[in-house]
Amino acid sequence: MSMKSKRISLRRKSKKKQLSPEEHVLKTLGLEGCQEESLDLTTMLEINTWNPEDPSPQAPTDLPSSFLRRLWLLSPQARSTWCHTPGDTTGQDADFQYAVNPLDLVTSVYMSASYFLRQEMTIRMFQCQFAVPMLLPHGGSKGQENLLLLSPLQSVVRWYKPNSKGEGTDNLEEKIFNTQIPFLSFIRLGSCNISKSQVLNQLISGSQGPCESFVHCGMNGGKLDRKLSNGLVEVIWYLSSKDHKLKLFSEAVMLANLRGDATNFRKQNNFLNRISSVILVFCGNLDKEECHLLASWKGNNKHLILVDCSQADKEVNGEQQEDRKQVTLQKLAEDLEITVLPGSRAGAEQELADRLIEAVNQMIPESLHSMSWNDMTDIAKDLGITVDENLPCHNALARVDEVLKGVKEQGRTKYKEIQLPLQTQECKKLLSQEYDARPKGNKTELQRENNSQHEELNNYKMTAAISSFINALSAQDKQERAFFLQWIKLELDALSQELCLSVQQSINSIDETLDKSPVEIKEGLDSVLELEMQQQDSFLGLEHFTQEMQLIFELSQYSPNIIPQNALRLPALAAELLFFGLPLELVDRETSTIPQTWLNQVLTEVHKRIPKGKRLRVLTVLGLHSARNSSVLSALFGLTFTIAYTSKRSAYMMILCVPEILRKELDFDLLLLINTEKLKCPDVLQQKDRFKEDNELATLLIGLSDVTLLNLPLEEETEIHQTLLVMTNAFLRLKETDRIPFFLFVTHGSGMDKKLLGLQLNRFTKVLTAGMSNPAGSKYYSCQDCETESHCLLTLCQNPAPMMQIDPGYSKAVLKLKQHVLAMLSKHPSKSPNGLLEFMDSTCQLWEAVKNDNNIFGLRTTQAFCNLCAEVSYLERALLRHMDDWMEHAENLVSQFNISTPAPETSDGTKDSDSLLSELKEKASKEIMSETSKIISKVEEVFKTDNSLSNLTDIYQDNFTSSVGRLQEEVKCQINNKLEASVRKNDLSIKTKDFQATLETALEAKLKTLLEESKTNDGILEEKQLNEEFTKCWSETLSKLGLKPLATQNITTKVADQLKENLMSHGISKHLNKLKDIVNHGTSPFLVTDEHFSFRNKLKKMFNEDDKVDAQKFSDKVINECDKYIEQTLCQKEDYLDRYIDDVLKIVDDAMSRKWFDVRSVFEVDLKLHICAKAAKSFQEMHNNFIRKADPLMHFEGLRERQFWEFLYKFLKRDKCQKAARDFTLLCLKPAALDYIHGPLGKMIIEEMVSGKGAVLYHSPQNFWYNILKELLLEDNFKNFLEYLVNSESFLQKRIRQQVVEHLSSTGMLAVRRQERFEQIMGKMDRAVRQCLNDWTGVQGDTKLLLEHVCKNLESCGDVVVPQHVLQGPLFQYSMVWKDVVACLLQSLGEMWQSLTQEFSQLGNSPLGVSKTLEGLSSKPEDELYLRVRGCEKQCPFCKAPCDVRDTEHTEHKSRLHRPKGLLSFTRTDSSSLSYNSCNSNVASDNMFLNKDTDGQPVPYKDYQTIYPEWIIPPETHGVNLYWKYVLARYNERFAQEYQSQPAQLPEDWKEITREEALENLNEIFGVPQP
Repeated sequence: MSMKSKRISLRRKSKKKQLSPEEHVLKTLGLEGCQEESLDLTTMLEINTWNPEDPSPQAPTDLPSSFLRRLWLLSPQARSTWCHTPGDTTGQDADFQYAVNPLDLVTSVYMSASYFLRQEMTIRMFQCQFAVPMLLPHGGSKGQENLLLLSPLQSVVRWYKPNSKGEGTDNLEEKIFNTQIPFLSFIRLGSCNISKSQVLNQLISGSQGPCESFVHCGMNGGKLDRKLSNGLVEVIWYLSSKDHKLKLFSEAVMLANLRGDATNFRKQNNFLNRISSVILVFCGNLDKEECHLLASWKGNNKHLILVDCSQADKEVNGEQQEDRKQVTLQKLAEDLEITVLPGSRAGAEQELADRLIEAVNQMIPESLHSMSWNDMTDIAKDLGITVDENLPCHNALARVDEVLKGVKEQGRTKYKEIQLPLQTQECKKLLSQEYDARPKGNKTELQRENNSQHEELNNYKMTAAISSFINALSAQDKQERAFFLQWIKLELDALSQELCLSVQQSINSIDETLDKSPVEIKEGLDSVLELEMQQQDSFLGLEHFTQEMQLIFELSQYSPNIIPQNALRLPALAAELLFFGLPLELVDRETSTIPQTWLNQVLTEVHKRIPKGKRLRVLTVLGLHSARNSSVLSALFGLTFTIAYTSKRSAYMMILCVPEILRKELDFDLLLLINTEKLKCPDVLQQKDRFKEDNELATLLIGLSDVTLLNLPLEEETEIHQTLLVMTNAFLRLKETDRIPFFLFVTHGSGMDKKLLGLQLNRFTKVLTAGMSNPAGSKYYSCQDCETESHCLLTLCQNPAPMMQIDPGYSKAVLKLKQHVLAMLSKHPSKSPNGLLEFMDSTCQLWEAVKNDNNIFGLRTTQAFCNLCAEVSYLERALLRHMDDWMEHAENLVSQFNISTPAPETSDGTKDSDSLLSELKEKASKEIMSETSKIISKVEEVFKTDNSLSNLTDIYQDNFTSSVGRLQEEVKCQINNKLEASVRKNDLSIKTKDFQATLETALEAKLKTLLEESKTNDGILEEKQLNEEFTKCWSETLSKLGLKPLATQNITTKVADQLKENLMSHGISKHLNKLKDIVNHGTSPFLVTDEHFSFRNKLKKMFNEDDKVDAQKFSDKVINECDKYIEQTLCQKEDYLDRYIDDVLKIVDDAMSRKWFDVRSVFEVDLKLHICAKAAKSFQEMHNNFIRKADPLMHFEGLRERQFWEFLYKFLKRDKCQKAARDFTLLCLKPAALDYIHGPLGKMIIEEMVSGKGAVLYHSPQNFWYNILKELLLEDNFKNFLEYLVNSESFLQKRIRQQVVEHLSSTGMLAVRRQERFEQIMGKMDRAVRQCLNDWTGVQGDTKLLLEHVCKNLESCGDVVVPQHVLQGPLFQYSMVWKDVVACLLQSLGEMWQSLTQEFSQLGNSPLGVSKTLEGLSSKPEDELYLRVRGCEKQCPFCKAPCDVRDTEHTEHKSRLHRPKGLLSFTRTDSSSLSYNSCNSNVASDNMFLNKDTDGQPVPYKDYQTIYPEWIIPPETHGVNLYWKYVLARYNERFAQEYQSQPAQLPEDWKEITREEALENLNEIFGVPQP
């Protein structure tokens, strides 16, 4: 699946004006319109949620989308500005593919983003260790010079060791926003010879490796000029950690970096001066202005460090100037009391960073001034810097204070009792009981026994807090409502953090006593449990307020007089919260209930707001208490389940709407995400029935989902064991339902043996499905997809060291996981109901079934079942390992087997391979049976001895036995196949050795005979004669072995027989005559027709095609599944087996047993016939390939060529050197000569064609088109016109080739140039050979060395290439006198001269000869000429007339000669006659057109540019385009006959157009002067 990346561009039409550099950057990135309408989170979801790919940006306008998408993936390449078409850049050559400076990209997106998008961007920038913008040089709106970004940092949370804590304390999770921390500001005065940003990167990275937190000039695109980001202030934190080995600073600090020369940004300077503890100034040669600026900072109680990066050099400026500079710096340091550090040369940034760290650490003990972000607000406002807070933000803060009023004074527990009174477990259970006891439709007040709890409900009044909360959610200003939800989440999270910190400190103090006596240890553990229970009761989160809304609504349903009528609007508010991103609670685990009434109303409101479409898929994320599923969902879909600090152990859900363009591809409309965490939470393990409740919830969620994503934390043996218990119990309880989903596993950390978990769950599935009628169907699936590579998610789900960098492979792992998830959701059939309300009904039914289930699978039973499955999995793996060892031993026996092995089976006392194979198969069968019997005995023993499994004996003992039986058959089949292949390979090896020995003897005798004949005869044996002699000897030797070719089977016939047997076994005897024509089936897609439905069914479905559509989808899925099986089988590259078709038919039979629609038996016949016909063709090819590989005769045939060359080598070794010379000439020199002759001819021909008579013709595409049209008109040939219109490219290429042949034939140029090159190469070859004669006269040695020297001499010319690969073979591996070889070479060259001269003379200058010569050229002149004159490839969307605009970079397409549509077979809408309307006339009329580009909707031709904006078609005027009118009128009857239509009803004036008028009109259109 792929989805094109969305360009987030909001362009505005405006008058052209001179753009500033800042505006130019925004326009380049397509963000100029976003200054009026900011980017928001919805934009981000459109970019990221459904896109499983990370395409490269094609243009600069794609860069903002690419930046956001990669930032959400935490990719190190997020800030890259590389794109395929970067536009005009002014950077250096190395950066030509980069559109803008990366820092300009980041700044522009921040400027264009909304408050909330900036916040999410900042969180991810912080995770990527990127520097975060703090102070923008230009705000989003006009006239706003600087903007301090406070809102993006509200939610940044990080684990680190705060400054106030001493050594040895644990890392704490705190919000950076509220933390008091020293500021270190880095600024630059003037120009420097060292990169300040690179020094900063080295400073914060230390020895971790390269760090790219700050963009610098050494990065890709970093050398481009900054046009927008000068004056930007970026920040990054250095956070100390207890666990972080590398400790640079003694406490946490924040580093601020001002971009550009500080003298140009006084406001930023003043701001940094007010907030900074230390200011580090990088300066060059200081002038008066810069010294005055430094002096202005004196007395501000700041530490100043001056880094001298002056470019003054003694060798350049002289020692005197250098001395004056040093005196100035020394005086400045004394006056201002600042520290001066010498700078470093370029490339030595680490050296300078070390000196800065040392200098800062010396100041930290002096209690540097610290400041939080909240403290900066007043300072910024005093300096005239705008803070990104507006009126809705302040109103939202006031509403939050109103809702949370009293929470700090009263405490969280007391606040919940007063303001959220329905949150008590008793009230919630009472409401659930009242709902169960209330008849449907009964709206009367509660009239049950008058106890205190009922009185409390009857007297309930909405509290001030919840009333304010509901009013805030009902605010008309959506931005204010969003701010309210943001602020209240932040406040509640801060309270939760304080509670966690307090409880953790208490637990740490208790843990110190655990090494004492057992009594004290027990007391300590009880105290820890009590603290955790108090923590659970004290938690206050946003979900408590939403649940209070739910309970109020439910109470209003029971007694309308208690609650105001406006409670009916609460479901609508909850639906709005769901769309805002707040999850909806599905199951309350504290009361084990599902609020059905509430959820039905909320989902009804949701249904009103979502687009049409009811196809639903459910993805459930299941995790233990430490899994943090919300991080996985955020990585996959950009969503966040904000329940990180909650104590509620519930299941939450969110809804995603699939974009319209992807619904057909994904095959669903809505994706329902269900998340639950805190399964098996340690603080509740000792509570009663917690195992039962956890497993009930897991059973429900697994049963609801189409795909379950099991999120496993880092390797903890206890948690893996708990996961097995939960999954096993859910599997056992869901056995009788059709609700076992597919599974994907997300693991964190490569150390976990995730395969072990997958194997054990696979074992559970096999046990569940063993003995069932359709175990391979969609009802149950094995866990083969459990190995999802996603260990890089560790960076999100755990708490790494604060400054630890993201794994570079993380983004790829996320994309791969998303691809797996979307593929599984789309490919496999859904078990979810259609529609949200139907899903809710299904959920309640399943929950009731789970709650009312008399569960026999308790903790002990599940544990015992897990242990048994693990034991069986271990024994099965042991069986496989044992049989692998046995097979290795058997292969050794086979390899040692030969015909002389004694045995009593044959009359001559020898054993044949068939008897050996039978013996080994029998032994293998006994060995497998012996090993599997051990597994079965173990299973029986466990069921007998373990009382906890007594209830499962009747159900699952036979399943285990059946599962082991299946394994036994699979292993037996695999071993037998391996034995057959091993014996077959050994037989072939033995026969090959015997054949080669016999052949060697025969060839030696033949060679002696041939050498004797060569002595007596003057003639030399040709290779053909040698080949004939060799072939005769080869055939005689092969016949003595008595081998026969393996018989090829007709797989199609066998498949037809198996299909017939299958159909008859199902009681289908009709339609079997279709099997006779099986060969002609399977070639086209399978289509469901009316024939497949009964007459009654067709009457019922006369106006409903649902069954037909369902049947087609069902057929397509079955065919895909069978195709996948066939493809996997073909990969085995073995011989065909009948069981392959049996397996295919079993897949179809299993699927047919699950179909939900009524069809006739002919449907099953046609479907199976289609699948089997396709399979037969594939299996026939598979069988033929196997025969070619296994047939001994074919094997020997493969050896024939090598044997012949060896024979030839031996003959040539004793023959005269004349054969060597002739072969060298033929194989090396002649190809080199032909390549030298023909190589440049193509280029010469092109130059001849464009410079001779064809210069005008090929000068431009327009000239070429004009001449072609003129020739067509003058030729007056209908077939030429037809070919030109129907297949213009082929016609033009043939016409160009014809012109080339005619020109070369008439001029004789080809023969002249060929003869010149021929004489040149022959002269070079003659000189190269004679040079060897002069160098090595009388030397005897290896012929190969001599021939290589000839090649070297020839190639030294520089333009000759000799193929020398034949010299590496055996043909020239002998020694002889080189003088004789040279003489033979000269003679061979003379023969080659004569042969080529004769060959060239035969070709001559005839058209046939020229054509043959052109065919032999590697570079085809006609192709190059066609590319030269082809012009624009675009064609008119209506008449296919080519665009003839001269400009090669044009964006608007035009054609001078639009054609009547009848020339392309178009007919009139009201008759079958050809249409004579042209594009020009249509756009001038009221005619309409429709096609696939208009989605089948009629569009007026006048409005054609709404569909084809790049085309310009002028209206027809009098006398224009007579050319095609004449052609249509001339051949009206012929075109009608060709297109099988009626002739066009042409206007009378068309018939009067003459050829001369058409030619004159053509000349006029193309601007050709009249003769």
